[in-house]
Amino acid sequence: MPTLVIGIDEAGYGPNLGPLVIAATAWWLDSTKAPSERANPDTPYAEVLHECLLPEFLARPFRSLRPHVPLGDSKVIHQGYDGVVSVEIGVRYWLRFCNQHQMGFDDLIHQIAPSSASRLESIPWYDAELISPESPSSIASAEKLREFWNCGSFIADCDEKIQSMGIQFLGLATDIIDEPEFNLRTEVHDNKSTLLSIASIGLANELLERVLPQIVASLPKSDRSFEIQFYCDKHGGRNRYQSVLEDVLNNHSFTAIQEGTDRSDYLAMYRSPLIDTDGLQEIPMHWSFLAKGDRLVPIGLSSMAAKWFREELMARLNRFWQSHLPRLAATAGYPVDAKRFATAIQATADELKLDRNSWWRLR
Repeated sequence: MPTLVIGIDEAGYGPNLGPLVIAATAWWLDSTKAPSERANPDTPYAEVLHECLLPEFLARPFRSLRPHVPLGDSKVIHQGYDGVVSVEIGVRYWLRFCNQHQMGFDDLIHQIAPSSASRLESIPWYDAELISPESPSSIASAEKLREFWNCGSFIADCDEKIQSMGIQFLGLATDIIDEPEFNLRTEVHDNKSTLLSIASIGLANELLERVLPQIVASLPKSDRSFEIQFYCDKHGGRNRYQSVLEDVLNNHSFTAIQEGTDRSDYLAMYRSPLIDTDGLQEIPMHWSFLAKGDRLVPIGLSSMAAKWFREELMARLNRFWQSHLPRLAATAGYPVDAKRFATAIQATADELKLDRNSWWRLR
């Protein structure tokens, strides 16, 4: 049976500086076209995509001498001086199928995260003008992207492979939670773990509702049978997600299939006028929360998108403060170094009348 799959992951959960970025990707998988020789034929197609896509798709930084499409855990791909652009290359490959691959960063954010974009515009350290296209890093990134797009025959082969395997990429959605928004939501939800779970489930459901009409329109009226599967990287040490699923998706009742340290799985029946105007057809809806889930393609690409967006915004944040303090060393925003950075910028922030809660995440 075909499956509508949505993968969810984040970047920036631990830091005190910069945004928390959550990303979700949507896929349509026709398991009847899955390679018959795959190692685990009884395993859901989404959970073996990474092995089926080898060797053209790899969790490694891009190298033009032996081209591949970077795909997988962003922490593995984001290595070395060209790690960020390797992550970007992997995301932009899939964005081609939504005609979004040539969009500039800010235009893309406005399209896939409009509410986030409007908040970012009010924060001075996320101004697009802070990163010049003439800067050495921008020039190097542009050159690396050109190297990838120049691999025309290789890219065509990749396109043909995923089409033959019954894989369709349907879209990307993000929630970029800037520092003031992070502090506000954390206060509302009492802790950042609950914030992450609620925001992730909500974003995934928004993406589901965005792509469902496209899927339903493509299916024959005589047979619109399919499944919905959500895959999410586990949130810290949490093993139980049933209550938060039912809080966010409050018109559904979930059954826990298993709950443990490796994975937690839940089942509900999805009913929506987006599928059936009378709301009578019920579609099996599975939610799986996996430890080290970014090894799976749907979560892995979400991990990459979240990493790319956060790294771009962190580059702007560093450039903003360095424009006031030229000798200030850049930061990735994680706790120990974030304290060093915060101490260095505090006096300047006071001069600029920037409240600490506007640039420092309290939890």
